[in-house]
Amino acid sequence: MCGKNVEDMDAIKERVETLPSTFKQLFTVSSFEFLKFLRGKRLLAMLLLTTITVFLTVAISRPENSNDFISNLLAFITTFVVISVTLFGGDAVVSEFERKTGYLVFPLPLERSVLIFGKYLSALTASMIVVGYHYLLSIISVFLINGSLPSKVGLSFLYVFLYVLSALSIAFMISAFMKGTTGSSILTFALLFLIFPSIQSALSFAGVKPWFLVTFAAGISTLIFEHPYPKDTTEQFGNITLHIYYPEVAISIIVMIVYAILCLLLCWKKAITKEMA
Repeated sequence: MCGKNVEDMDAIKERVETLPSTFKQLFTVSSFEFLKFLRGKRLLAMLLLTTITVFLTVAISRPENSNDFISNLLAFITTFVVISVTLFGGDAVVSEFERKTGYLVFPLPLERSVLIFGKYLSALTASMIVVGYHYLLSIISVFLINGSLPSKVGLSFLYVFLYVLSALSIAFMISAFMKGTTGSSILTFALLFLIFPSIQSALSFAGVKPWFLVTFAAGISTLIFEHPYPKDTTEQFGNITLHIYYPEVAISIIVMIVYAILCLLLCWKKAITKEMA
């Protein structure tokens, strides 16, 4: 009897040792999630929308200055980020609970942390493909028409990458706390596209610089092309003073990094303890 127990323990030990490593599990989860985006045509739809937007912008406006030209082409880049993170991350966590797939996934020898971060990497990859494609088309358009390459495009891409990280973390956090996929996606889009910008406008009218809002910080991605970099100013309309604020680069970078880390940690904390309904 004792010998049989030893054999059973050896079998269990051997099975545990043959389990894929955490890195391999992370890669597998991310790969399957990315294939889901391809099969669902979300990624292809975003690439098509990006192509149409860039070509329409080229047809409407062709400034001779390369920085002005690419600034026009990237005018809607933050909007594309919001749409991308909503499509790829808005329902990433909550879908496992609403569609009851968690009953199949969670009992597997796969940590929830690996599942969450694998989904995050997949959504990040898909979002950055959309962003990178937008930048590539914009750079090619400027070079073919103006014959020159815009300066600071690398910095702009880096700032947008930080915005993708922070916006995606917000989307995952919302998804972890919500109960339905539709509500999670709608709230993600509304928060980044409507609520934060509305608060930003209200604070500007009140004379308060909204430096702490991630959507305000994301403005550095296109403002970086302006020379000199714009400074805060005010305009007087009768008895009304309008405050025009611009994000500072250093502070905005810190704000986006804080959003990215803090929101992802909150998502992780909630996701690993959330119970199936």
